[in-house]
Amino acid sequence: MGKRQRRFFFQKDIEQEMPLLLGHTLQVILRQGQVLTGRLQRMEEGVLFLQDGRHHVHHLPLLDVEEVVLDLVSEY
Repeated sequence: MGKRQRRFFFQKDIEQEMPLLLGHTLQVILRQGQVLTGRLQRMEEGVLFLQDGRHHVHHLPLLDVEEVVLDLVSEY
């Protein structure tokens, strides 16, 4: 069993794949170069709500997001 990454580069991709992303741990790469890791709680009005390991919820406007990376378990 291994892992593979699924990357979402564009806003429309993130919005379309929201059901897949909700509740999963992922990495959000911001346009400023910051990388946040956490569990995606929800998306409302173009804002992602990401809860980090310290249970702090980050409000990330979708316009500030460069990329979203989701690690998926893969059997190969």
